[in-house]
Amino acid sequence: MFEDPAFPSLPPPGPDASVKPMSVIGALMWAIGAHLAFYWIRLLALSLREAASRDLIGAVIAQALGYLFILYLIMRVHAPESRIRDIIGLRRTNPLVYPLALVAGVGATFPSYWLLERVHDLLPSEEPELGFLDIYFQLSFAEQIAVAVGTVIIGPFVEEMLFRGAIFRPLREKYRAAVVIAITAATFAAIHEDPRKMAPLLLVGIVLGTLRWTSGSLWAPLLFHMGFNAVPFYDLFQLDALPE
Repeated sequence: MFEDPAFPSLPPPGPDASVKPMSVIGALMWAIGAHLAFYWIRLLALSLREAASRDLIGAVIAQALGYLFILYLIMRVHAPESRIRDIIGLRRTNPLVYPLALVAGVGATFPSYWLLERVHDLLPSEEPELGFLDIYFQLSFAEQIAVAVGTVIIGPFVEEMLFRGAIFRPLREKYRAAVVIAITAATFAAIHEDPRKMAPLLLVGIVLGTLRWTSGSLWAPLLFHMGFNAVPFYDLFQLDALPE
């Protein structure tokens, strides 16, 4: 069930693995549930704090709590007797994978942002909105560092544990490589609010899933994701204010 000739490097699960298969509908429901949990925690924070609409740090914390809660529920339903490391695939892989995945993530930002710009040209926003950059440049330097850490490290970690870990592993019990990669990529892209971002994120999700399957480890997509998210902050740290 676990061997796929197209992906021979995938290691088999541990001998004590006991994972219940997940359907496509189940994967979609878990992904929606994670985003709803994130929003519920975020709305709770909005009701308790003033000026929370500009609290990017709170948003990172809310996402982490919401996603980890759903990850816990998936573990209880699909692998109650398994270790979390076995389910999410947080295991060692070929040492060359680590630097290559990180560099590939950095390099992937350029075609992804090019595609995003083309989509924005075709589907421009009718009304200007208060975006990430508008809020970011209102923060202190310490707060900007905290946002960068949350976006580059915490965000990718909880997203990869959910999509390429807790959802990916049970899907692997039922479907072949291409299906599992496509499902996790589609759900990953679908939870993002702006539909104009879905095409670039779908392609990124396919790369992340392929890295997860071929390496047999969560570290490959995780490092790719971190490298991908880190590039914009390198540019932001060179600026003192929002450019025109």
